Amino acid sequence: MLLFINYVIITGINSLGIFFTMHLDLQTEIQNTLQETNTNQELQDAVAHFCRELGVDHFSFVSSLFNFSSTTPDLHALSNYPVAWQKRYQKANYVDVDLTIQHARTKSSPLIWLNEDIKLDPINRRLFDEASDYGIRSGITYPFHGVGSEFGSFSATVADRFRHSALDSVITQHSLYLLGAALFDLYQQRKGSTLTKKLTQREKECLRWAAEGKTSWEMSVILNISERTACFHLDNARKKLNSLTRTGAVTKALLHSLL
Repeated sequence: MLLFINYVIITGINSLGIFFTMHLDLQTEIQNTLQETNTNQELQDAVAHFCRELGVDHFSFVSSLFNFSSTTPDLHALSNYPVAWQKRYQKANYVDVDLTIQHARTKSSPLIWLNEDIKLDPINRRLFDEASDYGIRSGITYPFHGVGSEFGSFSATVADRFRHSALDSVITQHSLYLLGAALFDLYQQRKGSTLTKKLTQREKECLRWAAEGKTSWEMSVILNISERTACFHLDNARKKLNSLTRTGAVTKALLHSLL
């Protein structure tokens, strides 16, 4: 009996090792493939390919993106949902009430949604009912959170009921999580590389000290520059961030994770 138990334990450990090795390879493959894309269409096609390999019909990715002209984030989407459904979704302005996006804003755990089981308000009930007419019946949504208020939402969907579908598999769910995480990281990386070029190192230093409540004179002492130079850097940063005040510039820099 003990020999049998040891065999089962060893076999289980070996299987677990194979599982994690396989998914480490998958993670590397996903990251490398997405990094090699140059356009949104190439990126969409790459994500759709991985989804097809996992038996998933459609995907939708939403990422928050702040503009310097506002402290309210825009939502940028990447999706291979049917074009007719995307147009209907936009026309009905469902983005403002979509349960999956609301969940991603405030939660970290995945959301499994099924038309017949999930508790929905009347508007989301209509949204889900309409989506099912376009082959989007069941799905799972993975939230992702960056620095500050940044968030992302990756949803994978099938036309069947969730139970016994491709989504009803731990391996598939883990693979989809890796795919969504790689996509969110890529968006954050590309956005960050663009934004960080807008501010010089000295401008960032002055904004950091401004965030600590330091005056221009105190910054000049800390950074060993003149007070006039400190004001010059702060004013440049304020203009680049399209802010009327120093406080507004600090706020936007923090929202964009520039400090």
